[in-house]
Amino acid sequence: MQEPRWGHYREKIIYKGAMDIAVALSNLPVSTHIKESFTLDINLITNTVISFTLQGILRDGRDAFKADGDCKFFVRNFVAISAGER
Repeated sequence: MQEPRWGHYREKIIYKGAMDIAVALSNLPVSTHIKESFTLDINLITNTVISFTLQGILRDGRDAFKADGDCKFFVRNFVAISAGER
């Protein structure tokens, strides 16, 4: 039922190539990540695909650079596909 809706949404969240990824990251709000809180889970590794999850704590917006600002928890899932031999 939701396949047409997903197809349109998918174009907004799939990024290909270094420049598309860099532009997407630059559009995110200003934030400070607490790197000591990072946890990386590798879910799948094959010859062509790697899937991993990154989670941790951050401060964003007006609290981004305040040591006592409000913290938020994040979880992001990534799937990277090999571009093949170059």
